[in-house]
Amino acid sequence: MNRFKQTGVFLLVAVAALALSACIAPLEGMGGADVQETGPDEDATYDGPVTEIAIRRVNDGQDPVAFAAARDAFVAALTAEPGVGTDREFAAILDGATFAPPEATVFTGMTQYENLAAFAAAGEKLSSSPEAAAFFSTFEPMLFTALRPKDPADSYDLAQILTEPGQILEVAARDLSMYENFDSADYETRLNAFLDALSQQPGFVAEYQWVSALDPNIVVGMTVYESADALAAIAQDQEFMTQMMPFAGSYPAFVGYYHMDARR
Repeated sequence: MNRFKQTGVFLLVAVAALALSACIAPLEGMGGADVQETGPDEDATYDGPVTEIAIRRVNDGQDPVAFAAARDAFVAALTAEPGVGTDREFAAILDGATFAPPEATVFTGMTQYENLAAFAAAGEKLSSSPEAAAFFSTFEPMLFTALRPKDPADSYDLAQILTEPGQILEVAARDLSMYENFDSADYETRLNAFLDALSQQPGFVAEYQWVSALDPNIVVGMTVYESADALAAIAQDQEFMTQMMPFAGSYPAFVGYYHMDARR
């Protein structure tokens, strides 16, 4: 049986997701806000590495073998371009919006680039390629952007994210422009308190905070958990749930999934 569809894993992660339900929620009813700035260096020119993220919902009826072949052909062409580095692929095993296995097959791809110029150059060259046409016809994009570390002092190596068998990667994306009367100071205070509490949990491995290099309103949090069992245990910690709610309840994500490494 495909390990991404093993019942035991689904049950463990589903337990965790039910308890973490406020972390990912639709933004219906929230008024749009003006464009928000997310960090002290927002006016500075960023020229460091960027990581493309593409959350893809595979089309209904799409043959999985044909999808994988089209994806692999496109990735091979992409990684042959100058300035293109590590490419990773993660399979969603739980939809954060429904707290159940995704109704459709979802993959999250990430590719590291030397800088935004390399990202743009590769995109321009491959956008009209037969590999791109074949691959892009197999899915619906749910999120596509180029990310940089939220803190300019941080440096993330994509190859070192989710390195051990059985680890779980949570990806949660937020659009700060969607929160009515958004207060950046309040957001940061609640986020930092949540991350501090999360980092103290047994089974927590790592946290990555990103901001889009293309749209500063898009922020993405990624958390690595030791295993599905560890994630479930964290979710059942009532003290942690209390510490989490001020952030998760006030700033729900617009898209998010729990993943396993699709290539391991």
